Amino acid sequence: MTTTSTNLAPPIASDTWERWSPMPQMTPIFHKASEGNEACLTITANGRRQMDGRWICSAIPIQAETTYRISAQYSCEDHDDDANTVHALATWNDADGKLLQADYLTEASQQPDGWIELHLTGQAPPGAGQLQLELIFFRTASGKVKWRQPVAAETSPLAPRNVKVATTFLRIDNDPHATVDSHVRTMLELADEAGRQGADIICFSELMIRPGGVPLMEAAQTIPGPVTEAFCRKAREIGAYIIVNFHEKDKEGFLYNTSVLIGRTGDIEGKYRKVHLTVTEAKNGINPGSDYPVFDTDFGKIGMLVCWDHFFPESARMMRLHSCEIVFVSTKGDAVMQCLADSISNGQYMVVAGWNGDKPSRIVNPQGVILAESTHPKREVLVEEIDLNERFRTLWLSVGPGYGEGRSLYVEERRPNTYSELNRRSRRNR
Repeated sequence: MTTTSTNLAPPIASDTWERWSPMPQMTPIFHKASEGNEACLTITANGRRQMDGRWICSAIPIQAETTYRISAQYSCEDHDDDANTVHALATWNDADGKLLQADYLTEASQQPDGWIELHLTGQAPPGAGQLQLELIFFRTASGKVKWRQPVAAETSPLAPRNVKVATTFLRIDNDPHATVDSHVRTMLELADEAGRQGADIICFSELMIRPGGVPLMEAAQTIPGPVTEAFCRKAREIGAYIIVNFHEKDKEGFLYNTSVLIGRTGDIEGKYRKVHLTVTEAKNGINPGSDYPVFDTDFGKIGMLVCWDHFFPESARMMRLHSCEIVFVSTKGDAVMQCLADSISNGQYMVVAGWNGDKPSRIVNPQGVILAESTHPKREVLVEEIDLNERFRTLWLSVGPGYGEGRSLYVEERRPNTYSELNRRSRRNR
């Protein structure tokens, strides 16, 4: 990506950067100061939690359908809740100032000197002629934020980030002669089929390796072990990531319902242990996992959930907070409503591999649109090419009579300080 050296944002010492607050009693202390030899804009809280202060620069000239990298660096004093109170917002307007689209600068990185940079690389919408930048500090009674000179510069367009995701459907009959090995062989055949279609990553359903007549302890596997080794060989052979789920037995003999991520090179990249367990699983001695890891792949960030996890919205949200782009769900069930809700409320792709229900396996985009869904009664592989750099925006989504993107809005506009009850379980105040 090539960024030009021309910064379109005016110097912060100029009069083009204006103070703004919605009401007098919400107005903080604004100041144009210097940090060494560097000018900066400051906002200091006024002692009221309703405080809302913004430095705004309007009418920065830009070209429609041109890509820009926009960044702003800040530093806090006497304040440690900046993820919820400090934001930078880019608003794209037409030549007359009419709102077209608004985007938070959602990508964050810490600089060597400790300052935080918020940045966004995005394309100006059709008809755009002006860019407005807002440097925001609000909803806190204390603290001070300093902003450095923002940058808005033309850059090369984002290349498509295409990935072929595959999910599988396999209805297992109660064959009294079936074994773990025979189930694994059938699953490897499905992996070959997905590989022939160019899949980059393949997801299998929950507990597919265990035939109905095989005792749980006999079907449980170590990691690494014979089952993971078979899938590691297959992943290396077809050059695809594979997600396989089974009962894991650890070194102490404890059991978990675990999904394993295997890389293209045949190495185990990580695992996820099912957090939310059913009554029957608990009675069978299965133990819950305790976290929601997100994994880096060569195409993007992914997470894994298992069946009952899917019914708890916090699961997918936790992964989204760690920048997850695709959630892969291995399940025995068919929770279509939960799947669509999770995709919309987090702006994530959902790839579900199930084996009960009429259409249990599906691929869903961040707007809740089903891109592919299983229809065969016995066995099927679904492969869909998606672009992880594609943006999905909705008119009137938070930003007014313009377009907003749920993926960023649902994170930036959360109010986690009001969700404390989610972290406490009590029967006394129900």
